[in-house]
Amino acid sequence: MKTKRMKLFSPLVYNSEEFHEYGIDQDGNPWSSKSGRWCRLSVNYPDKNYNPSAYARIGVYVNGNKKTLLLHKAVIETVGVKKYPIPEGISKDVWIATHPSVKEAMKKIWQVNHKNGDVHDHHPSNLEYTTAKENQQHYQTSLRVARKSTGQQLSSLEQFF
Repeated sequence: MKTKRMKLFSPLVYNSEEFHEYGIDQDGNPWSSKSGRWCRLSVNYPDKNYNPSAYARIGVYVNGNKKTLLLHKAVIETVGVKKYPIPEGISKDVWIATHPSVKEAMKKIWQVNHKNGDVHDHHPSNLEYTTAKENQQHYQTSLRVARKSTGQQLSSLEQFF
């Protein structure tokens, strides 16, 4: 029986900061080499029992200080299968010539959307960059409709929309 060979992307990247003792595999799982060998990191799902839409977090240590990162953002930045989109109304040539500091500032407008609506599915193929407006439209048009049609209970906030 053949085993699947793991591909590990390292360093882990989050908000353009590199964490060299951490990485993400091809399935979106976090790893650490702080012990001297690569080990899978545990993922924290805050309020999972009360809020199934709570985003997964991982802890990384830098100089003895713990930083908490959102896993979906770390996956999409580290694996890099999807780059930030070119802003609407800007040509590719203009975007290529744009100063890196402007591109860095533009990153703040992008959100990571979970295409299938499952915020616990961090596979790179399930993640994409969208604007806040596009992210909300995706939720309103596809995910909320799917929940209603399958009889899943809507939250008190969802019932108003």
